[in-house]
Amino acid sequence: MAQKFKNSKVWLQPGQYSFPSNLPDSFLGFPSSRTEILPFSMDSPNVPNEWKESNLEFKILGPFISKDGAFGEAVFYHGGTKTLMVTDTVVEVTDEVPSIYDKDLNPILYHARDTVTDAVTDTIETRKKGWRRIVLFGLFFMPSAITIKDA
Repeated sequence: MAQKFKNSKVWLQPGQYSFPSNLPDSFLGFPSSRTEILPFSMDSPNVPNEWKESNLEFKILGPFISKDGAFGEAVFYHGGTKTLMVTDTVVEVTDEVPSIYDKDLNPILYHARDTVTDAVTDTIETRKKGWRRIVLFGLFFMPSAITIKDA
């Protein structure tokens, strides 16, 4: 989006990072001349006046830190139009494991492990855990390879 809309200002979630190496934002396609970091709250003096005047509010979710890294998200609400703007926060990974995995459980069981030395057993819960991790991995590294069905 930053490359498509060349006159727009780009706002990043605080703590934005890249994986596996934390590269500068400009290396990720965010133009340094027009990229800014979102303030942590609407009370901040860094919130643009036009956001306040147009009844645009936002909340920062996170960062939530786990042993696997951190996750953060920003959500926006425009009071005038009652529009909620979110991105990957609304992605849901269901417990529905596709039947194709019945033919080969190795990917599901592999991704259900918490450590490389874990020995996992084939249970319904283990399959669900592995499935959720496979989907989240795909969404992060190759989102174009995943088909998302309408709710």
